[in-house]
Amino acid sequence: AKRLLRQASSSVPLPDIIVGFVLIVAFVLTLASTSTRTRTSVVRSLPFHRGHPSFLQECPNNLRPAVFPASFWFIKTPKVGGTTLAEVFGRVAAHHGVTQVGLPNEGDAVTEEQVLEFVNELSPRLGFSYFGIMYHLQWEDLDIGEYLRFTAVRHPRDRALSFMYYRLCVASSGTGSCDEQYRDTNLSGEGLAEKLDGHRVGSQVSYAMNVDQFDRAAADELDFIFVTDRMDESLVAFKILYGLPWQDVVQHHVQTNSLSYTRYEDMNAADQRAVNNAMERLRGYAADVEFYQYASDRLDRIISEIDREFPGGVFAKQLECLHRLKDEAGKHCSKTRIPSSYERKKAEEETHCYDQMMRSLEES
Repeated sequence: AKRLLRQASSSVPLPDIIVGFVLIVAFVLTLASTSTRTRTSVVRSLPFHRGHPSFLQECPNNLRPAVFPASFWFIKTPKVGGTTLAEVFGRVAAHHGVTQVGLPNEGDAVTEEQVLEFVNELSPRLGFSYFGIMYHLQWEDLDIGEYLRFTAVRHPRDRALSFMYYRLCVASSGTGSCDEQYRDTNLSGEGLAEKLDGHRVGSQVSYAMNVDQFDRAAADELDFIFVTDRMDESLVAFKILYGLPWQDVVQHHVQTNSLSYTRYEDMNAADQRAVNNAMERLRGYAADVEFYQYASDRLDRIISEIDREFPGGVFAKQLECLHRLKDEAGKHCSKTRIPSSYERKKAEEETHCYDQMMRSLEES
């Protein structure tokens, strides 16, 4: 399917019948890529295939009119929970008639040129009305028409620590994890600040708004900002504001790298001082702190507005529903995941389990 679409985007004009053939073949190949046996076995094993938990009666969908289908750009900033949110936006795209821009190989980076080519040239020729961008790509004011703009923000100190641990534990420990001995030997005490200096990640304001200093007016132009350490609240607020069903926002896979590391609040005083010293030297740190505080305050205002629009504790009930749905789906799909020799295949099967479970709940 990827090869056919690349051919369709070549400089040689294609007759309408060939473009139609490309779309048909791509659709057939997509259907064929999923095992019928896997689908059947997972669906039949769902605990909610018939009926649903009573708490869902208090968890309505679509409290507001649906906003999608609509074109959007999710600015996926590194180390802010972007993989989880990209999965959410991937389901939004799949369920609401939005075409995801780019067909990269594993590890490929989507470029501005590819976005421009897809949205302005290939997409109209193939009949796509709405697009979704959700890759690691710094935002740029490209000439691609109207679209919604989303991003996520994390406290820059926590983000810097997460990036350092990821680089050192996964790349240097040789085990793909941060066991206690490695952590205590290499990631604490003397040299901690130097390690942070050696593993720096770009600023969030630069990624999300393409500015060097925090710009409130530019931040106001973002349609929604997820706050990483308040992810569940962010997801519920996003669900309500954009009229989405549960199956779009219940995370079915959170990226983990088997990392186990000491959080800043659990560090001893000496390590905290080392981290603070490193943050003072981190370019863009002050701007990212402002951005984080702005996003957190904005989320508070959104929740207050939802409470006024939907009185009676609706937001709190929806938040409880999200927690319970995640627990139920997590317990079930971790048990029914079909054994496979490939981790990616396992993840695909677990993802499919979640999708089927959410669909079964809503149909009930």
